[in-house]
Amino acid sequence: MKITKNKSLHLFIVFTLVMSFLIPNISFAYDIKGDANSPKLTIHKYEQEPDTDQSEGTGQPGQSPQGSPLPGVEFTLTQTHSYNSDTDEWSEVSGTPFTRVTNGQGQIIIEDIDLGRYKVQETDGPDHVNLNTEEYYVDIPMTNEEGNELNYDVHIYPKNETIRGAVELLKLDGERESEVGLAGVVFELYDSNDELIDDNLETNSDGYIRVSGLAYGDYYFKEISAPGEYVIFGDKKHFSITNSGAITTDGEKTGTVETVEITNYEAPSIEKTINGSTETHETNRETEFTYNLKIALPKDIAEYEEFVVTDILDDRLSYTGNWNVEGIDESVLTFRENGQTLTWTVNDFDELDGIESFTINFTAEINAGVEIEAIPNGVDLDFTNDSGTKGKKNPPPVYVIPTEGSLTIIKQDPETSDRLAGAQFELRDLDGKVIESGTTNSNGELEWTGLDYGEYQLVETKAPEGYRILKNPIDVTINKENSDIELTVDNNKTGWELPTTGGLGTTLFSSIGLSIMGIALYLYARRKKAME
Repeated sequence: MKITKNKSLHLFIVFTLVMSFLIPNISFAYDIKGDANSPKLTIHKYEQEPDTDQSEGTGQPGQSPQGSPLPGVEFTLTQTHSYNSDTDEWSEVSGTPFTRVTNGQGQIIIEDIDLGRYKVQETDGPDHVNLNTEEYYVDIPMTNEEGNELNYDVHIYPKNETIRGAVELLKLDGERESEVGLAGVVFELYDSNDELIDDNLETNSDGYIRVSGLAYGDYYFKEISAPGEYVIFGDKKHFSITNSGAITTDGEKTGTVETVEITNYEAPSIEKTINGSTETHETNRETEFTYNLKIALPKDIAEYEEFVVTDILDDRLSYTGNWNVEGIDESVLTFRENGQTLTWTVNDFDELDGIESFTINFTAEINAGVEIEAIPNGVDLDFTNDSGTKGKKNPPPVYVIPTEGSLTIIKQDPETSDRLAGAQFELRDLDGKVIESGTTNSNGELEWTGLDYGEYQLVETKAPEGYRILKNPIDVTINKENSDIELTVDNNKTGWELPTTGGLGTTLFSSIGLSIMGIALYLYARRKKAME
């Protein structure tokens, strides 16, 4: 059929009308968000704690992610494709990278951004968060997931995880060869502002303390107490959390876990004895005896800063000027005497390295005239280890007591038990030196008190009238078992008496003598005559 010119016009009009209905439906199949003539990209940066639920972004404003806005994050954007909205064509390009940094509200707002696709990278940010180093892409405009919306005002909400790290502290027992873990050591944990984080951290049976969930930053452990005779580590033990990590109580680690090791050593000790014994020592006054100061050293003694032994003698005692040391060279110690105070100071700790103990010995005596009572004397050991911990040891004092005895002489007639006055005696030591002398009184007694323990000889220097003097000395021992001695000394009579001059006795003896002499002369005369 031949179509006339008028019919062709009619068909064109019908086609135009149909297309006028179809074109709007095709051209406006998308809902348009934002201004196509003023496209905009807004980056909302948030900080979140680890293990926070993540919601998928929509590109729309008004999302409310968990966390807080994060300023100071630098983003680098590079355009990889351009978009022509008139032709709906995407073209690959090599754009010049540019950077933006989130403001105080954690946002980057880029107005009138060129249409296209952008590669987005986090290139810098605050130290306390983990940067998201993975690249991702953003389209301007952005089509929603359903494919029915075209968005020229794009909002993205990247998140950064707050760094939460962990630390594992191992407390070592320095006194053991293998340096095994030391249990029962208590620590406090502080941040760099000296704020207390935890005040009751105690090493377990293996010597460990494990802490997780620490924010980025600087921290230190402070040792509060140590078991037994172990010296507290006095320094602050610093560490830093710079990476995320976690650790369980039984030591299972994920991520980065900081490690800290601290070694504890036992304190030095000192024991004081007298002549090697802690028993009360009995001694005579002004008689020399020896104090012993036995010192046990820790294994870290070579690192010590101060070590002073101080012995302050009781006023009833005197240092007699002699001291020596066993186990180390005497030159390692500096000795000073200041009145009753004696001090020995270590001047070379290197020389003590590997030394387990040494003993200081010095001599002293009880002063004359001191009353009988126990005299205590102690000693102090002051030290400072390499971590600045100061300590003092003062063991129980030892006691010394002056000794004395007495000797009572009872002079008597052994036949009558009559007490004899006037006997003179000397008490001598074994070298013959006279210690005491005296004469028995009217009751026949002579007493000496305040005698030192020792060996003596009792010598009678004059007997009572009419009695024989003792020929031999009497040995006397005064000691703890025989401190107060009572000694009965017998004197025998001489067995004859010279009568008083002019008395009857004298006349009798004179007569007898003259008679004997007369008889002798008579006999001599007769013999001589007979010989003639």
